[in-house]
Amino acid sequence: MRTYYRARLEGALFVTGACIAKTIGLLAGLAVLTLGMPALAQEVVGPGETVSFVTATAGAESCRRGDVTFTCGVEFLGETTARPGANEVETSARVNILPGSGGHLGVPLYSEASISNDFFIPGPPDNIVTVHFTVAYDFYGNMSSVGLYTLGNSLSLRVQDRTNNTFVASHELTAMQRQGDQGIELGIGAAQERTAIPTQKAHFTVKLRRGGLYRLHFELQSAAQSFMVGFLRADAFAKWHFLKVSVDEDEVEQLAIHDQEIKAKINIHDQDIKARLKGIEDDLAEIKELLLTPQGRRPGFPIKPPRRN
Repeated sequence: MRTYYRARLEGALFVTGACIAKTIGLLAGLAVLTLGMPALAQEVVGPGETVSFVTATAGAESCRRGDVTFTCGVEFLGETTARPGANEVETSARVNILPGSGGHLGVPLYSEASISNDFFIPGPPDNIVTVHFTVAYDFYGNMSSVGLYTLGNSLSLRVQDRTNNTFVASHELTAMQRQGDQGIELGIGAAQERTAIPTQKAHFTVKLRRGGLYRLHFELQSAAQSFMVGFLRADAFAKWHFLKVSVDEDEVEQLAIHDQEIKAKINIHDQDIKARLKGIEDDLAEIKELLLTPQGRRPGFPIKPPRRN
């Protein structure tokens, strides 16, 4: 009998230990998954506050021919890259269509690179505040062309509402555009344009809702489109030196605070008036008692007249 109960006890302990081990394993797995999730780097910018970013926290590249996406650096001869640690972006869209090559005439090429920073505006989502963006940046662009073409380089700041996953504002910092017909001969007729803008400052303002998470993109794009045989090239480089986000005071919140302060002052004033009225009522009650009570029954009475010598 003892052997039977001992076996039952050992079996129960074994099952319990197995369950505990399984639970620990599940918890450890969840911990690994949680720790493995990338933390969202974001700055909190409240009303009346300013945040200056030191470096970009994320970067992305995109290369397209029309609506078809290609791997940057493979289909595109130039370099398209985002360097968030250095606050730099670089783009290049190049076309080389030779006679009889069957190239993609009339199909635009797009090279895009962006770096970004996230920020959060705390508060009630029904309140809208004015947000200011200030940036100091370098821009260098180069365009070279032969044939019938359209070329462009552009640099812009774009604001994305990550809560709703929509772009809510865009501000073009600088742009280069060129169109023309430089002839079919590949050896002659080439046109070239270069732009260098060192340490340029820009500022723009948007209205944003509080309680939202936003992403500010520093975005560079190069585009090239050829309508006949020839070669095209649009290259650009940009870098920001400082990037600042400032949020104005919330007028709705300030009005609410002002109303609360006025109500508090009115309440204090009411309490003071009530205290004074209570004092007047007490004085009137005392006077009434003095008037209605005979002298002989009043405390401290009768008053004895002074003796005459």
